[in-house]
Amino acid sequence: MANPPEKMLGRAACNIETLRDEPDMLDRISKATAPLRILYSTNSWRAVRDWQSIPAFLDSHGNASVGIVSGVAVASMGPEQALARTWVRGPNGHMRLASSVAASRRHQPSRLVLPLREYLRAVHNGTLPRDAYVFHDLAGPDLRPLADRLRDVADMFRSCSITRTHGLRALKSLPPRAGSGRLRLALGAAGSGNTWHMHGDALNLVLGGQKRWWLYNRSTYQARRAVQNAPHWLPTPDWLAQATAHNEPMPTWHCTQRAGELIFVPGGIPHAVLNVDGDALAVAVQHDAEGAGLLHLAA
Repeated sequence: MANPPEKMLGRAACNIETLRDEPDMLDRISKATAPLRILYSTNSWRAVRDWQSIPAFLDSHGNASVGIVSGVAVASMGPEQALARTWVRGPNGHMRLASSVAASRRHQPSRLVLPLREYLRAVHNGTLPRDAYVFHDLAGPDLRPLADRLRDVADMFRSCSITRTHGLRALKSLPPRAGSGRLRLALGAAGSGNTWHMHGDALNLVLGGQKRWWLYNRSTYQARRAVQNAPHWLPTPDWLAQATAHNEPMPTWHCTQRAGELIFVPGGIPHAVLNVDGDALAVAVQHDAEGAGLLHLAA
């Protein structure tokens, strides 16, 4: 497909409300029903301080092995199933992405695991396709050193989660794990991304590179799907080209997220993300389903 024009990429524009480091920041997040761009001072956070660039990150953690997925599979199957069902083995024995979700179900599922450094090398030399990227849960003991460096963003998400469900006063009274989300590492080359999906509340921090976001309010997204009859599981660049060709309605919100910036997405908002202008390293803390925050708090 043809490359989408600048009006769809809209890299310089951002119509998401911006919050800065201000006294009522948590209170405003607790009441948010739309996405927020948060220019909070993250310079003292360990991950931001230690990983000044993606090469610096790879120097410390490039040998960590992670599952490789595709944006289409993550959106349609969920992160865990995608890890097992994204890849199929071709006649020549090489691994390739399934041509569709249905195709992945017809083949014997295969899991592809690579060290982070080898993954990026394979994408850059063409061994792996554009849509292959890392979106890996950091709960396992082997990745604990990596997760420990991301505790600042995990703690901020927990504070946001508690205030959204129980109010500011509950921050000091609830147990340490209350409000905790799933901590995931995201790494991908330019052109990779996650197609349309939604989940519970999420806080996203870019550590290197840039990510382009598109988000719909739910009613507009459902109307778009019904009227346009558009295929849902397209890689983000292909969706952009199709949307332009078919004159689809523009997303409600859009923004380019740069290193050190946070984006908070309330649960239930459909969104798509594309890595732009080179490799991008990010971390996401989220509840996988709407209302999951309440389940975590009750656990």
